[in-house]
Amino acid sequence: MSNLITCRTCRKPVSANAEFCPHCGEREPSQFVFRSSAIIITVLFLILVIYGIFVLVIR
Repeated sequence: MSNLITCRTCRKPVSANAEFCPHCGEREPSQFVFRSSAIIITVLFLILVIYGIFVLVIR
């Protein structure tokens, strides 16, 4: 069974391994998912770093 993702252009289900969307032809339809994940991880990391600095300054 293949993992399905949502195409970033047409929002239809596409295999996570697909090189293009069979519905709209978008190249690398899963690329947006990986960018979103990277942005979320980066923001969470920055929040943790800022929180750590804040805790150290208060003590």
